[in-house]
Amino acid sequence: MNDRFLVTGAEGAIGRALALHLERAGGDVYRASRDPEPTPRNVKLELSDLGKALDESGPLDRIAADGKLTAFLMAGITGFRVCESDPAGARRINVESTRLLARHLLRKAAFVVFPSTSSVFSGTLGRSTEDRVPDPLSEYARQKSETETLLRDELRTAPSQAGLAIVRLTKVVSAEDGLISQWLTAMTGGSEIEAATDLIFSPISMDFVVRGLAVIGRLRQSGTFHLSGDRDVSYFQFAAALARLLGKPEALVRPVEIRDRLGPGLAPARATLDMAATARVAGLAPQTVEEAAADLVLSAGRTLQL
Repeated sequence: MNDRFLVTGAEGAIGRALALHLERAGGDVYRASRDPEPTPRNVKLELSDLGKALDESGPLDRIAADGKLTAFLMAGITGFRVCESDPAGARRINVESTRLLARHLLRKAAFVVFPSTSSVFSGTLGRSTEDRVPDPLSEYARQKSETETLLRDELRTAPSQAGLAIVRLTKVVSAEDGLISQWLTAMTGGSEIEAATDLIFSPISMDFVVRGLAVIGRLRQSGTFHLSGDRDVSYFQFAAALARLLGKPEALVRPVEIRDRLGPGLAPARATLDMAATARVAGLAPQTVEEAAADLVLSAGRTLQL
């Protein structure tokens, strides 16, 4: 029997890419989203109204009953500012509904993969290891950190065949990202862009993320994992690297300072995560900045027709 996968939030950028990657590798993939096309492998799932999705005879139970299931919980509210402006509403989705969904799947002996964020750490203590206690600063990061804890609690009362992998990600760069798309389109046309010299991140490509998630999902070993870039760079440095790969002059990238305009938790002192434990368990190493930039330019050539 082929590996069986459920990807929630399949309409999102990472969920869509992950489902496609798993299919291409020969897996039986079911997509769950708010407004799916009516096919046997698509499931309607709205976190704000789980409703019939969690019924004993509902679609999730039918999928789980057909064989060993790995479920990737990609659905949720990811915007920092949205979570700050409506913390109660975001918490109902990101924490409460996600916990209910995970509980239901774990009780069906599924292996659940929950993507979290490097933002659960303030970045003030250097590179955070997989076992470091989170110290989140933003509302979004607090919700992710709380959900991590709640899902671990759910695993303790689940059947022994169930499992849970929490996977913290650094900044995922994609040609579908608004800022990145604008950068690539502008520089390809010879136009200048602005990029921050005082804001750092640890970029990882969409391809790196979906490959890493797939490895962890197939491993089916409970624990906390990190997917990270190999070092911190400023947005200015990364934009300059993109310019070089596009064969454009670095002078197209104009430096700006924006740190003072951002709120707490949106401008970390450090962004790169330690991946030593992830490397030992899953054989995954950090992605270099150069690899992330090259992946981005390659994917942009396909999606943006650069």
